[in-house]
Amino acid sequence: MVYPWMHGIVLHPPPGGRSATRATDMAGNLTVRVGVVQSGVTPYDIDETLRRCDRLVTECARGGATFVLLPEFFSTGNNFESRLLGYAIDTYPAVDEWLRDRSRELGVTITGACLVPDGGDVWNRFFIQQPDGTRVFRTKTVSPAPEAVYYRTVRNDDPLVASSHGTIGAMICAESFSPRISGADFTGCSMIAMVFAIPRVMGGIRPLRGRMAVFPALLSRRFGVPVLVASMGGRFSSVNPAVSPVPFRMSGLYAGRSGIYAPGARPVGPVPPGEETVLVADIVTGPGAARPDTSIRIPTGMPAVITLADFFLLNRARSIYTDDMMNGRR
Repeated sequence: MVYPWMHGIVLHPPPGGRSATRATDMAGNLTVRVGVVQSGVTPYDIDETLRRCDRLVTECARGGATFVLLPEFFSTGNNFESRLLGYAIDTYPAVDEWLRDRSRELGVTITGACLVPDGGDVWNRFFIQQPDGTRVFRTKTVSPAPEAVYYRTVRNDDPLVASSHGTIGAMICAESFSPRISGADFTGCSMIAMVFAIPRVMGGIRPLRGRMAVFPALLSRRFGVPVLVASMGGRFSSVNPAVSPVPFRMSGLYAGRSGIYAPGARPVGPVPPGEETVLVADIVTGPGAARPDTSIRIPTGMPAVITLADFFLLNRARSIYTDDMMNGRR
């Protein structure tokens, strides 16, 4: 399918063809060129939002990437407004079509997380869209925190996802604090993917800021695997955040800080909050790519600042995003 914004876009493979982006050494380790997208969003305009994502994913493919990571909420943004959930339901068919078509046409695996309607609920799902049309989902769960905003949760969900690029460890936002998710055994994974969509006013708090930049480096060294971080960037705006007990307008930037972290290598990034851009780099995956450093302790558990915010604010949001949705008030 040709979308209106694709006219004039020509994919230029890297020198040597796409095979140059996947090479196996004598030890069986695979070098893969990956792309990380830090995208912005046009609130409640799915055509413009997908146009922005399309430009950045295409840029990754032009750079030779065969695996591209989008941020959480890439198609809707995360503005904490109650109407966002209904918007996600109405626009998901366009998102579904775009993912399938562009993955096939560009010959790249597109991954990330977005709101997915299914069975009367809306789920914040990590997905892996492969060029052959296969799509694998991983449903977000945050444990031991209570049910999260915007979605129902599944307690027995596995953070390890099988794909044509090997087993991928997937974390969505606050899951990076969950002992069951961030404390999982990622040994043998080809890579770990972390996605975020939080405003800078929250992402600038030290525990969250560290989770987006320091924590990925620790994970990479601990398990000897590359870690990709994709976060929303650009402008953030909320007319009436439903997590607040009183109406007010909130604006600024998304947190940004997308990056690529590999054992024994300097990180690529993190990207500043205001930028919409891509990072492309070669990563090495395989059983002998890097030795895990088992002396590194992986910190887990929600920091007090997040626990208090959840207690005072998010109970209200949960009632809006779950009860209102089930009653048809979108």
